[in-house]
Amino acid sequence: MIGKLFKTAAVCLALAAGTAPGAEAATLSFVVDRGQSSVELVETGRGCLGNCSVSASLAGSLTTGSAYEIGTGDTATFDFLAFTGRGQGLGLENYLVKAVLAFSSPVLSVANTGHFTAAAVGTVRNGELIWDSIAPIIVGGSEFRISFDTGSSLFTRGRYSMTTTATLTGVNVVPLPATGLLLVAALGGLALLRRRPRAAA
Repeated sequence: MIGKLFKTAAVCLALAAGTAPGAEAATLSFVVDRGQSSVELVETGRGCLGNCSVSASLAGSLTTGSAYEIGTGDTATFDFLAFTGRGQGLGLENYLVKAVLAFSSPVLSVANTGHFTAAAVGTVRNGELIWDSIAPIIVGGSEFRISFDTGSSLFTRGRYSMTTTATLTGVNVVPLPATGLLLVAALGGLALLRRRPRAAA
């Protein structure tokens, strides 16, 4: 019986070791939800004469259902916001920017929205877009980061429109190893084999 136990354990361990190299790297799918995403501009300063303004909207290419598979070290960059201005002196316009990028997956509820969202506050000052830092995303022990395009020169040298991006980065994506599942199965099988002789006695 002891020999049988050792053989069973050896087979399970060999299977576990054999599947480790072929196991796929862990990834998490981020699926965009345009309907829950938003951007808002609040004017905080004006430095032009005449009819000057800046507006912001979601980028036309930001599409519900766009999916990005992110693993450790992976990045995905896609269009997020579009800024448009008119008039002279737009480089002196100051705005507070409030933006929300929403995902239908991963399934997390943030700020009671029912969706996972990455929210950030930024400013447009003298033609420069600057974002406050965004906290890392932690999902099941995996860490991701998201950043919005910053430091761009907006509405300078005759430029009156610009599209900015969002970037997802996998910092440390923790897999559920196949070896772990096989080892659990092996230990469970050993426990059952040990209990059988006692039941018979």
